[in-house]
Amino acid sequence: MHEAGRVTKYLAASTVVAILAFWDTDGIGGALVLVWTVGAAAALVWQSRLPRPEGPSILPILGWTGFLLAAGVVIRSIHGALIDQPFPFPSPADLLHFPAYVLMVTLLWKLYRARSTGTNVDAWLDGIALSHAIAIIAWVTFYGDFVFDDTIPFLTRLANAPFDITVAISAIIVLRISATPGARPHAYRLLAWSFAALAFVDLAAAVTLARGTGLSLTVALSPFAASLAVAAARHESVHEVLKPHQPEEVRYNKLRLGLISISLLAPVFVVVFHRNAEGRNLFVVIGLVISLAVVMTIRAVRIVHDHQRATELERTLATEVARLAQEDSTPERLRREILISSRKLLPVRAHIAIGEAQPDQEDLWSVPLTPDGQKQSNSNHLLVRNYRPDPREERLLRTLLIDGERIMRASNARMLDAKAKSEAEAAHQIAINERRFRALVQNASDLVLVIDHDASITYMSEASQRILGREAESCVGQDVRELLIQGDVSDANRYVAAVLNDSPPAQDLEVRLLHSDGSTRLFECAFTDMFNVEGVNGLVINATDVTNQRTLERDLLNAATTDPLTLMLNRSAFINEISSAMRSASLTGAGVSVAIINIDNFRQLNESLGPVLADQVLINSSHAIRRSVRLADSVARLWGGEFAVLFPTVSEASEAAALVERVLEELAIPMSVGEKDLEITARAGISTGGDTTLDGPALVRQADTALDTARRNADHRVVLYEEEMGEAASERIDIRDRLNGSIDNGELRLVYQPIVDFATGDIVSMESLARWEHPERGNIPPDVFIPIAESSGYIDKLGDWALETACLQLIEWNDLGLVGLTISVNMSAHQIRANDIVDRVQSILRRTGVDPTSVVIEITESVLIDDTDFIASRINALRGLGLGLAIDDFGTGYSSLSYLQRYAFDILKIDRSFVTDLDQAKNARRAEVVRSIVSLAKGLGALTVAEGVEEESERRELKKLGCDRAQGFLFYTPVEASEVPAILAAKSVSLRAA
Repeated sequence: MHEAGRVTKYLAASTVVAILAFWDTDGIGGALVLVWTVGAAAALVWQSRLPRPEGPSILPILGWTGFLLAAGVVIRSIHGALIDQPFPFPSPADLLHFPAYVLMVTLLWKLYRARSTGTNVDAWLDGIALSHAIAIIAWVTFYGDFVFDDTIPFLTRLANAPFDITVAISAIIVLRISATPGARPHAYRLLAWSFAALAFVDLAAAVTLARGTGLSLTVALSPFAASLAVAAARHESVHEVLKPHQPEEVRYNKLRLGLISISLLAPVFVVVFHRNAEGRNLFVVIGLVISLAVVMTIRAVRIVHDHQRATELERTLATEVARLAQEDSTPERLRREILISSRKLLPVRAHIAIGEAQPDQEDLWSVPLTPDGQKQSNSNHLLVRNYRPDPREERLLRTLLIDGERIMRASNARMLDAKAKSEAEAAHQIAINERRFRALVQNASDLVLVIDHDASITYMSEASQRILGREAESCVGQDVRELLIQGDVSDANRYVAAVLNDSPPAQDLEVRLLHSDGSTRLFECAFTDMFNVEGVNGLVINATDVTNQRTLERDLLNAATTDPLTLMLNRSAFINEISSAMRSASLTGAGVSVAIINIDNFRQLNESLGPVLADQVLINSSHAIRRSVRLADSVARLWGGEFAVLFPTVSEASEAAALVERVLEELAIPMSVGEKDLEITARAGISTGGDTTLDGPALVRQADTALDTARRNADHRVVLYEEEMGEAASERIDIRDRLNGSIDNGELRLVYQPIVDFATGDIVSMESLARWEHPERGNIPPDVFIPIAESSGYIDKLGDWALETACLQLIEWNDLGLVGLTISVNMSAHQIRANDIVDRVQSILRRTGVDPTSVVIEITESVLIDDTDFIASRINALRGLGLGLAIDDFGTGYSSLSYLQRYAFDILKIDRSFVTDLDQAKNARRAEVVRSIVSLAKGLGALTVAEGVEEESERRELKKLGCDRAQGFLFYTPVEASEVPAILAAKSVSLRAA
């Protein structure tokens, strides 16, 4: 209680210091942490100098580690104060900190050597796998950017490497120690938590170097590491942490298998955080993932091998004890038989004998032949040379010796009293042997059953309660087949019949047994015919629960070949299927076809429905595709809303197109998702592989190119690949790849087209328009690169850049005295549907300092008509920031205007198609449409702007019809930002005269 109270006080005080440090890192909090660290180091040094019991101790290393860390913190603080930098790195302090980290690794290694008296490869693999997972997560979230960030000095990155290496080594050792079963002293646990806190401090420091944030967290965590180290050093059990521990048997429980499986989640972080990685960073991530896959594969193989070995040893033990129970000879003969049985439990290289124990020999392991403590001679030991049994083998050996010695004593007693004992006493001895046998199987980790010729259970071990949730006594007399899943009964009957006919199958039987809670467990069963063994009289079944092992094997296989959402093939497995089909086609002379099917507008569907319902759409779609294809066809999900189908033996384009049309028709059937009935549409691209020189990836690329053509052509939902498509696809891919860096390379810019007021003739607003000067292709029109930006997901970054650039330009004009202007920025449908669009726009407005009322967002009419409820909420949120709203391209062919009542818009922009050749005398219908739009806008309290005015006659008609504003080549072409002040000063347009 005294020790617990001391630890509680340390942690409470550390919490107070941490809160102060997090709240005021640069002030009193940081100073208090410095004092706290120095005080803790002094306590560790003082504790290491106190008298201690004889034997190895961790206190000297712990004292030196604390001293070096504290001294380094002081030096770093002084260095930071001198150069006015809160966390200088590298620093002279690192000359002390790195030796401290080396001492920390040394201390962990000493703990490992004391903790682990033998080699445990599986524990090392578990530690390495979990360390790999942590390394992958750290790399893709922040550390990879830090290593390859050329803006960070090379010396800083180089100096950080030794620290990261020592932390990685420490993590592997800690995870290795944690994977070892057994009790630990309290000081051991306090020390482990101290190392964990120090690791978090180092992680926060790394984030500080990589991101420039997290220093307050680094400082705030430091007191916990120091306090826990002092608590461990002062705990009365600190002198016990280096005492060797008796090795214990490793059990593959749910927790251990779960921790191993967690490592499989690391690649998910790669997909989420690093899907756009490239260059050196990508190679590192690929290397880490491959390395993790290798370690996990080795681990799975070892689990299977270890399970098989354990099962074999348990069966051998049961068989040997049963064989010894049948021996009826002298104790000397039984002792030799025990020696023979012992050799079957150990590898061939182990030399086993009976003799005198010699504890001074390191290569000799011994156990008394009467392990229950009876008095015996020193020469009565089982000796094992040149091999150290592991805990499982040691347990089995001791069990064999216990039962063997009891059998020997019983045999000796039978020989001495054979003439004096009656038949009743002989029957009683047989009952004793039966109880011994039952005691053996009751203590086994497997489920043991005995059944008679009618398959009735005559015996079941007590493990049934733990494994199946069933009382053993309640199962006696029950037909064993009632415990089986119905589909496994026939296989079990055939297997038992083969065993009874002395022709057992080579493989053990795997069946599913019913748990009392209604669940099922998978068991591997071994059968031994003991109908002729007195006291058994039945078929003995050793059933080993292999559910966890088979689950892990299945998960490892599925992770490599299966899409986790739809349970279809993934991309890599699908390409392997294509390669296999093409090899078969090359032998038969047939061909193959590949179709890629894409759900239309799936990104918008995902944003409007949410990820849960969108996933249900994908699952329903996968079921529809499976229903519509042939049994021989292979189906895969590539990514997002994109699926693929392999049609083996189909080389004719017409046949492939007919099969794909059937798939699209099945997809078009309305599906229920949540409370909605959805009708989805899809498009497909097809590539036929009659040319066997093509490979799987080439066919997929051709089908993807054909799909891209289908996306861009609204009249075709199924497109077959043609050679000329390749060049166009190559050009679009080049534009897409170059577009990704166009902003950073200074290739994109904004130009501005003035908007003039009919009443005053003044320029009242500027519409910003994006222009891209490609270094090789020259000027690329917006109607070419904007759709590519939308399809590639780059439109969000492009839109943010355009809005921020326009706002900054308006601020610059205002500083020059050009006040009263508004500026218009176009926003696409993809931007409006983005979940974070409102937050991003608000951030830009706050960052630039522009007046929101001087910024107008232009949205095309088609955006407002599609999904009005969702768009209305998003538009209202943007208007809530103070922005103006203009509806662009108004009146372009849509019959319903009911959506206008949902929005409080400021401007209606009349599409150029209504302005061109506008003349009331010649085109009265067109003029009437414009008059209606102007009247509609005035009735709704909005202004009208005519687009694309190029002729003087158009200007006169628009003014007569009451239009408020206009823009077009008649007034101004789009100009560079630097030309705007001169244009405004000249005021060359005068509409008042007209």
